[in-house]
Amino acid sequence: MTEQAAYINAVSDRLMVSLFKEKVVYQVYNKDNALKCKFVLDHKSSYPVSLQNAIFSSSTLVSSGMPFSLGPLNDPEIKLHYSLNYGLSDNLEIQESELFAIAYNSPYAFTAISQQVVGLQLTSDIHLGYTYTAQKSHKNAVYFYCQANEITVFAWKEGQFMLANRYPSENAEETFYYVMLVIEQLELNPNEIYFECISTKGMHETYITFFKNYVSPLHLANVSFPSGQTTLDENKEEELLAYFFAQCAL
Repeated sequence: MTEQAAYINAVSDRLMVSLFKEKVVYQVYNKDNALKCKFVLDHKSSYPVSLQNAIFSSSTLVSSGMPFSLGPLNDPEIKLHYSLNYGLSDNLEIQESELFAIAYNSPYAFTAISQQVVGLQLTSDIHLGYTYTAQKSHKNAVYFYCQANEITVFAWKEGQFMLANRYPSENAEETFYYVMLVIEQLELNPNEIYFECISTKGMHETYITFFKNYVSPLHLANVSFPSGQTTLDENKEEELLAYFFAQCAL
């Protein structure tokens, strides 16, 4: 477990929990959205001792990297669509955006964490990613991020949301392949799209070397870091995504 600082609770503090496949990142923000403390635990570890008995004004768990299916709003068959893709699940969550519903398998750790936190709200990286890209002004755009040997891609065409999907990706070459596949399938002009990744600066530089001769310049998402920290190394993609999801949700 890593800890950024000792924690002194205030009832106006807000808890953000980003649950990944192999780790859980706990972040506590004050009422001014400044990070007070952070804990990074293995996903099988117990709830941080420093947060036990703390009271928060809001508590949010972001489920990231889980299998998901999209469907129309109020779709009575969305659970069936999910089961056809991934098999039956007793722990499906249904979350609605302004355009579609998201069915995804709630993470195992949700139950244990919810027993420690009152009023824990569950959301997904797909919902937050869609909301983030929808707030952009680019009519033709592709956004992506990588975690746990997967790439998640969001795409827009002529101002319309077209795609949110995950693909297996163990290296930058496979990331390049799946992004180019999305661009080709949606018949987007690679030289005229807005192109952005949510990553560390190190990985952004790596991706640039692959895409620079094929797609318009690759932008790096502006992620707010704690005071005194300007970047993370390329081995901490999940911690960067935790900051990003908190930035989207707060």
